Amino acid sequence: MIKIASRNLYRKKLRTIILLFGIGIAVTGFVGLMSFSSSIKTTFHESLESIQGIIVMQKGALDYPFSTIDEKDADKIERIKSVSLVVPQISGMVSEVDGEKIPFSLEAAVSFVGEDPEKAEEEKTGMFKHNVVLGRYLKPGDRNAAVIGKKIADDYKKKIGSRIEINRRSFRVVGIYSSGTDLMDTMVIIPLDQAREMAGLPEGKVNGFYVEVEDPKKASAIAGVIEDIFPEYDAASSSDYAEELGTVLSQIDTFFLAVAGIAILIGGIGILNTIMMSVAERRKEFGILRAMGWTDDNVMWLVVEESFLLGLSGGVLGMIMSYASVKAASAVMPFKIIADPTVFAWGFCIAVLLGILGGAYPAWRASRLEPVIAMKD
Repeated sequence: MIKIASRNLYRKKLRTIILLFGIGIAVTGFVGLMSFSSSIKTTFHESLESIQGIIVMQKGALDYPFSTIDEKDADKIERIKSVSLVVPQISGMVSEVDGEKIPFSLEAAVSFVGEDPEKAEEEKTGMFKHNVVLGRYLKPGDRNAAVIGKKIADDYKKKIGSRIEINRRSFRVVGIYSSGTDLMDTMVIIPLDQAREMAGLPEGKVNGFYVEVEDPKKASAIAGVIEDIFPEYDAASSSDYAEELGTVLSQIDTFFLAVAGIAILIGGIGILNTIMMSVAERRKEFGILRAMGWTDDNVMWLVVEESFLLGLSGGVLGMIMSYASVKAASAVMPFKIIADPTVFAWGFCIAVLLGILGGAYPAWRASRLEPVIAMKD
């Protein structure tokens, strides 16, 4: 019966091919969206794990570049029990590298971070200093020195001792850091005073503080103490950010699932419509088969097998399309898209299930045809 079902699908080659691509696109949408969501979560969680201290910035500010706080408050925060170091920071976007304008995109984005070299020397858990793989970090007396991310070093062919020009200011590369994710390896660390000039901040003002604590497990509690003392500031540890991020990512997951669900629904309707058309066109054929001794179950299984083969073939095509899409996305996104085998397996199973469910009702309709009436059509 499989041979008959295969031959029936082959008779309407164009219709079958269009439907297979429809199923493949539905599977690709599901696998792609789920892989993208999983990759976002993995990337951000890995990034947060590298931040063991507390980030302090202006209350209500969207991000560092939009925050302005008093640098002198660093000494007051440093006197809080269990705080070991407070590093003032200034951050901003880089619009030009080596005289070339940076296109406005997530993949190409480059930013600068300014730190006081005197304070930087004392850092123990700073994300950038902790991940230096070549050269060194900023040290007292540094001027026009820069530590750059590995992605920047790769993209702009920089090495230790190279000159890099950002926003028309020239710096000598003294170190290269690698956090493990391209998303975080797109920053240039420079002395605080020069960052202040680039950001256009007045003397005594910074964007925020990086606070190191003696016991990272107490970071959330200390962040609460900082907010009590300075109600005009927001203070958050990596675990606090992870909790907030979890809420946002769960909402993203729900959205992606909804979009993927719509794609799957469209694929199911496509199978149902195609099989219904096939059954309507072959009423006479089914009548002849019934007259030759085929039972209701025989006819029903023939139609189900046709829809099953559609789902199976569409699933295989979907796996190929999904793999190609994930690889293509990984090449252009600033973080690696994870091709999770479990997601691929779910996508394939969904395609097969779509085939079976999409053919169930048409199969039942075909099995109910009266031979004599069907043969007259």
